[in-house]
Amino acid sequence: MKFTIEIESNDDAFVEDPKGEVFRLLKLVSENIYCGAVSRVLHDINGHRCGQWSMTEETPTCYKCGQPLVEDDVTGNLNCEGCMGDTEKWCS
Repeated sequence: MKFTIEIESNDDAFVEDPKGEVFRLLKLVSENIYCGAVSRVLHDINGHRCGQWSMTEETPTCYKCGQPLVEDDVTGNLNCEGCMGDTEKWCS
């Protein structure tokens, strides 16, 4: 899983209490996640768009050939499907 959050703090909402505004936004994000959301646009206390967040499922891939990595049943290591027959090529 990959979680990404972007907050632009260039607006008036961040002038007086920047930490408080970031806290408010993070609390809102956590509430959205709890309710099942996977992405949202963020708005500051004044209603201006100030960022976004998203959670995505990512399948890890081999840095050499791009094939999906699979978990080895014995070791638990992630190995490249394209290199499974040759342990010297495993990309863990």
